Formats: sequence, C-alpha cells, structure tokens
Amino acid sequence: MNSSIRRLYPIQVAYLIAVYFTNALLLLWFLKMGIAHMEMAVFYLLIYALALVFIACFRSIKPRLYFIIGIGANIALFVVYAAFFSKELLYFMPFLYAPAFLFFWINYNIAFFKGIEPEKKATGSALYVFAFSLLSAIMPIIAGYTAVKLGMPAIFWISAVIMVVALLLSFRIKAEEVHYRISNCLKCIKGVKTLIFLEGFWEHTTFIAIPLISLFFINEELKLGAYLSYLGLTGAVASIFMAKISDRAKKRKEFIFPLAIALAIATMLVSFGSNIYLWVIFTGLLYLISPALKPFQTTVALDNAKCGIHELMIAREFLLNLGRFCGVLVFIAAIFLGITKGSIFIAAIAMAFYPLVMKWKGHYRTKPAASSS
Repeated sequence: MNSSIRRLYPIQVAYLIAVYFTNALLLLWFLKMGIAHMEMAVFYLLIYALALVFIACFRSIKPRLYFIIGIGANIALFVVYAAFFSKELLYFMPFLYAPAFLFFWINYNIAFFKGIEPEKKATGSALYVFAFSLLSAIMPIIAGYTAVKLGMPAIFWISAVIMVVALLLSFRIKAEEVHYRISNCLKCIKGVKTLIFLEGFWEHTTFIAIPLISLFFINEELKLGAYLSYLGLTGAVASIFMAKISDRAKKRKEFIFPLAIALAIATMLVSFGSNIYLWVIFTGLLYLISPALKPFQTTVALDNAKCGIHELMIAREFLLNLGRFCGVLVFIAAIFLGITKGSIFIAAIAMAFYPLVMKWKGHYRTKPAASSS
C-alpha cells in the first residue's frame, strides 16, 4: 500500500462507518414514521436522478474542496435526521445525498485508483470493496443494539461525529484540479459502457429492493441489524481472496464468467424467497457472491477503458447511477403492479447478460498463437 492510499483509506473507512451505521435501520425508521414502501422507492429514485444531474452539470473536480462539500453534506444530512426530520422533508433529503456521488465518491475514486499499481488492479479493487463488505458486516448489528438502547437520534448524532473525523482526515489530501465534460468522458469508455450500466442496474437489488422487501419479514431493530450484518459477513473475505488469485493468474475472464452466472442464479432465487427462511438463505448466497464479483467489475473498466483514470471514474459513476435509476424505476413499477420482487427477477436476467456482453465486446479475448515460419 503506497503513501497516497494510506492517506486515503482511513477517509473511506470513517465515511463508511458513519454511512453503514445510519443506513442499516434507516428504512425501518422511515416505515415506523408512516412512510410507505412506494414513497421510499421514489426517495431513492430522486437520489439517483439528482446524482446524474450533478455529475452532468459540473465541469471540474477540486479535490480538497469537493471532499469538504461531500462530507459536509453528509454531516448536514445526519443533523437533519437527528434534530428535526419529518415525513414532509423526505423528498428534500435527496438534495443532501446527491452531492456525495460527485463531491465525495468520484473525487475519492480518482485519487484511490490513481494510486494503484497497474499489476495490482484487482487487488486494489478488492481492497476498496473490502471496506464496504467488512463494515457492512459490523455496523448494522451495532446500529441495532444502539437503536434499542438509545434510539435512532443517537445513531444520527454519532454518525455526524464520525463524519467529522472523515472531514478532518480529508484536509491531508493534495491533488490537482480536474476539468471534464461528461460527453467526452462517456466517449472514451465506449467498450465498457453497457457493462457498467448493467452493473448499476443490478445494484438496485442490494441498495433498495432487498433492504425494503426485508421489512416484510423483519421489523425489529436488533433483528434487522443482525440480519444485515449476516449479509455483510458472507462476502468480506471472498473479495480479497478471489482478486489476489486473479492478479497472480492474470485471467479475469475465468473468474468473471462463472461468478456473474452464479450471481444471476442467486438473484433469481431471491425473487422466489417467499418466506423468511428462504429469504435469509437466498439473500445470504447473493451477498456471498456479489462482493467476490465486484472487484472484477471495477477491474474490467480499469483494464479496457481507452482513457485516463479521471475520465473513467467520472463516466463510470454517471453510468452506475443511470443503471441504478433505471433499476429503481423498474422496482417502482413492480410495486405498483403488485409484483414487488419482479425487479429482482429482471436484475437476474441483466446479470446473466453481463458475461455475454463481455464476450461480445471481446474483452480478455485470447490472442491466437503466432504461427512459426
């Protein structure tokens, strides 16, 4: 781990501790405040729509300033939740969420992946994903216990304090300003646009569909926290293990194809989880496979995009959010039609297409051996 990554990684860890601590029980808190499932889905739709607008409209990234704005927006978000949130403010909150995608995540991803050595792309991606997996395993159960003992406002105040730590750590970051146009960024990742979109579309299952549907089965804070920690725990080790093997073998396709098909099957099974026992088993399987595949999906973009890291990460975040937006839109349609798990079924089909698109695009195609004269 080089010096730039050592400076950056604590920021990611502190940021994710606060986010996972808050998000674990947020939807259950919404539900107990009388916010309907459809309203929560629209809430997420607005987040991704505004993220697209933010990314498309801005023309530059100023690293230190954007870290301050992105983390500051999260602090403001937690304070609003803790001090005076009401149902009427639900559709105002996406205006505080959306800046995180441009001001924090694109900014962070550019700096992080710029510091990864070329021969260790998959391992670097796995290190990046590992923080998500590990903290998603630890923080929900802590959040459940905290909510039972101290209430949800305490969770929001604690998260705000942790986010202040992330803010202080960000002052150490020094990087040059980046100028961009989203149209130019999208042009230079022509070979991986469909793959990134499919990745984002599938992500709506873990970002909103599964957490929201789980509330039909589990509606107590401690039990929900334990369940979410179980999901996070299943994939924490797999991502690092698989990516290290890939960097040594340099054979991405041999890992991506079976993992994508396995994830498509697991996602399909989740759509048939009709009781809590099947739901816990099938979602656990999905969360086991997904973190193992995720580093490879990032590495596919790093390996095959015909542009610099700045353009790649900006275009990637735009397409991920476009995919998530479309996924949530399908989820809303499924709720309206009374087939709540329908979007998960469609996400399974989308993931099944992932290796087919890779093959069609010719990524990691084996070159024929040169014939001897």
